[in-house]
Amino acid sequence: DGADSDCDGALDWLVTIYVGTDDAGELCVDTWDNLLGATGGWTSGTIHEIWLASGPHAIGIKGWDTGQVITAAIAHVEISTGQQWLSDASWRYDPNPSASEKSRIGWCEPYFDDSNWDLVRDLGPIGSSPWHGHSPSVFPTSSSAHWIWDHFPVNLNTQYLRREFVLP
Repeated sequence: DGADSDCDGALDWLVTIYVGTDDAGELCVDTWDNLLGATGGWTSGTIHEIWLASGPHAIGIKGWDTGQVITAAIAHVEISTGQQWLSDASWRYDPNPSASEKSRIGWCEPYFDDSNWDLVRDLGPIGSSPWHGHSPSVFPTSSSAHWIWDHFPVNLNTQYLRREFVLP
């Protein structure tokens, strides 16, 4: 962890991703083909670990609401140095979630042109309403991650969220 274990000139990092969605979702890193799996719900969440080399990366969350109340997500990404990337107002969302999948080709990749995507709405830290003190049970207790949302009314219940980050 933090060493060039495969002699390719880049450091290799074990990246831990804590993620949850209200109500369900899928997580990808660097490409939709690298689908890590389900995000877990708003009370449980999931933990995913993946080895990544130094340099730019992207994380994507495709979330949906089964109860037509709200589609929100929360994420906490960290490496062994303690460096973290958290869900906050810097994340972006696709303002046209019902568009053709072709409009989102590469959305989970670094360098994807998300200039037409909007900034998410920051709903507040773990424990904010409407979650009333609850947080995904797998999250670190000290996490400063915020619940984020795409601004859409509940009848448009699929969202695409993304953020790029750079590993040292």
